[in-house]
Amino acid sequence: MPKSTTRFVKTKKIADSGIASFLARLMMIVNDMAIVNESLHAWQTSKDKRWEPRRAGGRALFARVQMSYVYEALEVIKEIRDSKTLMAEVEKCVKKTQDCFTAVEAFLDTDDYKKLIQLRNNVGFHYDAKRAERAVKELAADFPDDSSTMTLGEDPLNWHFVLGDKVQDKIVVRYIFEVPKDKDIGKESDAIAGRVFDMAEKLAEFAGYFIWERTNYEPR
Repeated sequence: MPKSTTRFVKTKKIADSGIASFLARLMMIVNDMAIVNESLHAWQTSKDKRWEPRRAGGRALFARVQMSYVYEALEVIKEIRDSKTLMAEVEKCVKKTQDCFTAVEAFLDTDDYKKLIQLRNNVGFHYDAKRAERAVKELAADFPDDSSTMTLGEDPLNWHFVLGDKVQDKIVVRYIFEVPKDKDIGKESDAIAGRVFDMAEKLAEFAGYFIWERTNYEPR
């Protein structure tokens, strides 16, 4: 199959499919996750000098957003798993698509999935008041002489409050990922994120191929 394949599908065909809600939501999931993933890559690789002071924060933001979207997408996977009708649709798919679903479904029973719930609710789409205060106070207690720069600028990207990044990092690394203080923060956090993103790739594959196949197209 070529790198990119495009075809038309009538909206009425989706509307009359009996699984319109799931097809539409899976479409939105693939679209949103692809853009967020590309934004994460851009923050990792951009040579724009304006981005350099914000690179770590930019990567962290899009990683949190991507993982939050993954959690939301897994809610749809749970609905499919719990429905005999929808599982029957999955079982009509080719083995590769079924295998992707199996891999994603298995993630629902892991500790990483429980971490995603916390991340989504506390630092993904929300700003948790209690954990923010706890993080500030613990940073102050652990590092009494710590200080952070605050920068205002004409461009919104130049507005930067470093303490905000420190608080976000502490909430994610210590409270959600629960990385012990005697462990390598980067290594442990990257391992968790890596497992989530590996699963997210399978999720996107499942969603894309499921849509493609259940709209009456048999992939070669």
